Amino acid sequence: GATIGDVAAGLSYSVIKNALFKVIKLRDYDEVGKYIVVQGGTFMSDATLRAFELLTGREVIRPDIAGTMGAYGAALLARDRAGAAGTSEILSREEIDNLQVKHTNVHCGRCSNNCLLTVNTFGEGRRFITGNRCEKGAGKTNKEKKDAPNLFAFKNKLLFDRPVLDPEEAPRGTVGIPRALNLYENYPFWHAFFTKLGFSVVLSDQTSKHTYEDGIESMPSESVCYPAKLSHGHIMNLLAKDPDFIWMPCVRWERQEDDGATNHYNCPIVMSYPQTLELNVDELADPSVEYLAPFIPYDNKNTLKRRLYEIISEQREADAKQGKGRFKGTHITRAEIDAAVNEAWEADLEFKDQMHRKGDEVLDWIEKTGGHGIVLAGRPYHNDPEINHAIPELINGFGFAVLTEDSVAHKMEPERPIRVVDQWMFHSRLYRAARFVATRNDVDLVQLQSFGCGLDALTTDEVQEILEASGKIYTVLKIDQVSNLGAVRIRIRSLMAALREQDAELRREAAAGLVSEEVPAGVHMADGSLERARQTDLSRRAPVYRKAQSAAFPKVRFTKQMLKDGYTILAPQMSPIHFELVEPLLRANGFNLVLLPSVDHGAVETGLKYVNNDICYPSILTVGQLMEAVLSGKYDLDRTALLISQTGGGCRATNYISLIRKALRDSGHENIPVISLSMAAGLD
Repeated sequence: GATIGDVAAGLSYSVIKNALFKVIKLRDYDEVGKYIVVQGGTFMSDATLRAFELLTGREVIRPDIAGTMGAYGAALLARDRAGAAGTSEILSREEIDNLQVKHTNVHCGRCSNNCLLTVNTFGEGRRFITGNRCEKGAGKTNKEKKDAPNLFAFKNKLLFDRPVLDPEEAPRGTVGIPRALNLYENYPFWHAFFTKLGFSVVLSDQTSKHTYEDGIESMPSESVCYPAKLSHGHIMNLLAKDPDFIWMPCVRWERQEDDGATNHYNCPIVMSYPQTLELNVDELADPSVEYLAPFIPYDNKNTLKRRLYEIISEQREADAKQGKGRFKGTHITRAEIDAAVNEAWEADLEFKDQMHRKGDEVLDWIEKTGGHGIVLAGRPYHNDPEINHAIPELINGFGFAVLTEDSVAHKMEPERPIRVVDQWMFHSRLYRAARFVATRNDVDLVQLQSFGCGLDALTTDEVQEILEASGKIYTVLKIDQVSNLGAVRIRIRSLMAALREQDAELRREAAAGLVSEEVPAGVHMADGSLERARQTDLSRRAPVYRKAQSAAFPKVRFTKQMLKDGYTILAPQMSPIHFELVEPLLRANGFNLVLLPSVDHGAVETGLKYVNNDICYPSILTVGQLMEAVLSGKYDLDRTALLISQTGGGCRATNYISLIRKALRDSGHENIPVISLSMAAGLD
């Protein structure tokens, strides 16, 4: 086995690799410069320092005060902000020696989180509070309360605060719907559909820690995302409520909102997890329980009508005859299903329209009050307070107006072509929201990412590229079941400090006539009309709209002339048997194909350097093979192309090509074309 020294060395290397390749996203050690000074308590470890030196090939300077540099920095900032007339209130040496600190733990009770607070009291009315998940627990007085809007709270009410039929009087009984996953998007549709048919809709309770605990026995995987884990508890909660049947359909395609997108899939987990629940929650195997998790064509109204008639009418009647579930009332006709779908379709559109209008309203509030907005962007289920851990309230408590991604996604289309294959509907919203944020001085974006979400390894990079192309700050917060928000609070405060400096500089430039109010181009209101041009008095405030730079990603194509010129085409070894059959086939048709050897350690290391490490291991290996070959010096890179397959399915495999193009760009070889080998149309 490994020695303690080997383990310690491995940990030291992993800390440095994580910082360089995953956080900083370094691609070339020359980017860090020749002379390096390190700071922070982590570098007080000699092993960590040495690992950094060995990996970068640099001699690194570690000051004696490396562990306290943050404190020195805070002191310098305080001095600068206090100005020449500032007076320090730091305690004297004698007061510090006599300082008595009292620690107490209390529950906040100011909101439903009821956080356990640690209150540190220093005497003379001074105290410091930690453990609060929002600013209500920070000891603020009512005078300090902010009136900035928070669309997360608004959206939750709009989603679920809907009248239901009395269970005792509903002519067709009850239907249970879990408050989980894509129901945070589709509930208005299903509520209207079942209510129109005469069902009383029974929702599972608001998510809490108990929800997770109630479902933990049936969770088949520890690595699946927290939102999926919580759905187990919601099913258990519904079983306790005993509805006539439980409805949690599998939705492969959401409605397409962006005609320019390649596709409009749900993510593979949301798409199929209802059937995972059916296979793992033992209570659903009870013959008397009717749990329906069919795949349905949610994006096609006419086909959806036919499918729902088959399930809700015909299948349920047949199940009831076999003692599965309870079927009440008269036979449900096809005409009733059609009418219910029509009404539900309109309810869904109305919900989305209300979110768009509320987004416009909040943007107007920001503009009129001189406030600042944060688009807290994620998936629909990030609106669950247990999943977002009250981060919207935390940001709102700092005085920001908080918007959801779907409240601003209608404003603009992304500039195409974008680098990724735009095939997931909720991610398309993120790209549109990011493009809009890039045009505003008074709005920024923070992205929520659940641990274990491999798709977001693609979307986070794309959103970052869209924002940073226009000089906007990109912040991503990774969240799971751990609700300690200390690190999140630090990130938000750091963002606030950066935005404050940006705003001050923008105001100085505006006053000096160095920047102007841009005319909003292609920016839409909720009613479809275009945003008006502003007549901003730049002597009094900063401009609202700014010039957004292009984030379009031109793609180099493989041409017939390149084929005639005998370009070397490098292909990764992804299947040791099948790919060896492909090589002679392509060579026989005039392609100068080179099938790369199997994965080695160098390919793994290269892949980790060029690919977002949150994505699946196969994609790291695939990109690593290709980039190792590109950087090997064996090939004439002016006469080389790469080849990769594209499936067109809903998983990440279709987007390997976008990862390869990003790696080529980051390594300075964006001139190399990448060929898509696919049976599907409209990809690449």
